[in-house]
Amino acid sequence: VNKILAVLASRDRNIPLERMLRSFYWTSTQADVAVYIDDDQQEMYAELMTRLPQVLWHVGPRVGPCKAMNALAAKHPGYAAYGAATDDCEFAATGWDRWVMNECEKMPGGIGCLAPFTDAAFNHGSSRMDFPWVSARWLELLGYLALPGCYCVYWDVALEILAEQTHISRATPEEFRITHDAAISSGASEWFLRDARDAILWLAFERPEVLKKLRAEL
Repeated sequence: VNKILAVLASRDRNIPLERMLRSFYWTSTQADVAVYIDDDQQEMYAELMTRLPQVLWHVGPRVGPCKAMNALAAKHPGYAAYGAATDDCEFAATGWDRWVMNECEKMPGGIGCLAPFTDAAFNHGSSRMDFPWVSARWLELLGYLALPGCYCVYWDVALEILAEQTHISRATPEEFRITHDAAISSGASEWFLRDARDAILWLAFERPEVLKKLRAEL
């Protein structure tokens, strides 16, 4: 396997998505990107989908970013690594995909997470994992990239805690950098408290068994 896959859902942002896709292809040579479009907005994205046939487009019912990313990862097996993106981010480090591939090759048991350096106003200079990437073996063992119970946020925090207990590779700005506008799609903010609850419940009740499974393979 010599390629990696970025997965994301887009809603209301066909123009920002085009900027994101341009930055993705300008900075990588070993990566593909899969985008989930809600079927009620297919017309909004139709022209972009026609102009960029190299993108792995998927149109389906509106299920939210987390379920959409998981569906895309499941639909496209065989990659060395899978990572989250958003339609309001931009890839800003040339050759970031080579860094991902190199780090995956060094992971014990081929299991681990990768954290791009993220430039975002809400980060306040922290190094939190805003865009989780995982190895193929990690994805295989968990069965999902994003926590299935979450809609769009806080699943990355739970995943980072799990990664710190197993293996995490953090990138420098030169290795893998993503800028993020952090705009919120209409209707998404209502999920914040629910996602926080579901992420905490996952940490409390599901993480111990998942951690045991990962550590057995390391």
